[in-house]
Amino acid sequence: MSGEQISPEAKSFVRTVMITATFGGLLFGYDTGVVNGALPFMAAEDQLNLTPQLEGFVVSALLVGAAIGSVTGGRIADAMGRRKMILILAVIFFCAAMGCTLAPAVEVMIPCRFLLGLAVGGASVTVPVYLAEVSPADRRGRMVTQNELMIVTGQFLAYLCNAVLSVSLEHVGNGVWRYMLSVAALPAILLFFGMIKMPESPRRMALKGHFDDALKQYPNNFCL
Repeated sequence: MSGEQISPEAKSFVRTVMITATFGGLLFGYDTGVVNGALPFMAAEDQLNLTPQLEGFVVSALLVGAAIGSVTGGRIADAMGRRKMILILAVIFFCAAMGCTLAPAVEVMIPCRFLLGLAVGGASVTVPVYLAEVSPADRRGRMVTQNELMIVTGQFLAYLCNAVLSVSLEHVGNGVWRYMLSVAALPAILLFFGMIKMPESPRRMALKGHFDDALKQYPNNFCL
């Protein structure tokens, strides 16, 4: 079937899935890159008053969480389904981003950054699998590669937003870091509401024995 031409409806479905799910990759990139510009403002005495050691903890908390999330995320996604896992990750992305934005002290910032890392790690293993499982065989590589592109796009947007906000919100002073971190909440919202409309992957349905549901949800010339 990989050599067959898919219908316009199927192409539209593939495009919608790709745009929606890859917001997870965008969040991956943005959340790992935004701290670069936010940290100098965050560390100021009138903000979180971070020592060099605490700065290291703030930055590395996300990486530790990402390592744990990447190890455990696949098993959790296998147990509950890729779509449901991505929905949960979207909620974690949003809550953790807002927690970091509103953090009154470093004792709140570090756990929120760790939680954000769990979502980053979970997204790194769940989103590519979901994309691969819902795409036709001849478009699978492109779909998964698109997620990698969104990761680096997210990192680029993080640096761009940091630069724009630091200049346009100069009157805010050192508190501008909260605006930088809050931007991550928007793609998390888009990911959540977008994934609500997406079906579970056909492989997940088949593994659970729901072959009829898988065939009804996906176009006939998809390789299920």
